[in-house]
Amino acid sequence: LLSFTNTCLLADFEDSIVSQEEIESPQHQGPFRGEFSFDAVGSADIDKPGFTGQEVDFSCFAGRVGSVICYSKVKREAFMLAIGGARAKIEWEENSYFSQTVFPTATLALRFFSNRLDDWIWQAQFAMNIDAEHWDFNHYLNFDILLWGRHDFRPNIGLHAGFIVQTGMQIDRIYPIFGFDWKINDLWKLNLVFPVNLSIERTLSDYWKAALAIRFFDVRERADEDEPLPMALVCYRNTGLELAFKYDWENIIEANL
Repeated sequence: LLSFTNTCLLADFEDSIVSQEEIESPQHQGPFRGEFSFDAVGSADIDKPGFTGQEVDFSCFAGRVGSVICYSKVKREAFMLAIGGARAKIEWEENSYFSQTVFPTATLALRFFSNRLDDWIWQAQFAMNIDAEHWDFNHYLNFDILLWGRHDFRPNIGLHAGFIVQTGMQIDRIYPIFGFDWKINDLWKLNLVFPVNLSIERTLSDYWKAALAIRFFDVRERADEDEPLPMALVCYRNTGLELAFKYDWENIIEANL
């Protein structure tokens, strides 16, 4: 699932356009798709000069509901519109710049999937994010832009290319997407796609998989106007290792713990 907004830079490639042909079969899957996630990272050491010995705790709850608004079976393309929100919590005890710890965000996103090109599937996303307590578009609005393609290089190997852009609130970053996925056999799959999917997966059953993955977090927020540093900008960036168990039931219910 794509879930870049105010959460982590991690996603599974949606290589089926939400099970392409199932999009036009509401009786099987329904016209809506919901995504919910929660991440928590406790007591991470701050490694920036001048802050040695300080720690920060981070957590984020995010949810999004989307619907297909246009689908072409001939060209195998789909547009989806989604709305959602996130609640990030950044606890930094020694923070002298602002006391705010909770940052709520509302999101409007447009997604696009295409299988038009032979041996390629492309997905794109444009998301607008606004502080849910400050509807000031000049100071509290930011954007996420994604373009990500996968090429069937071999029956068991896919090549990936694309980019992620984060812009707005005077914070601009571009991440290139590159790498490959390799289905080693029926049990093992290796994903080396920076920075969205660095993992090795093992199939446990028809519905369960286990994975060891590297996680990247990149969150940016703006504090309130009445803080010691008014409308301060803060970025939380972190990297870690995750052991995950994934459940997938007919591409209708998916869970990742």
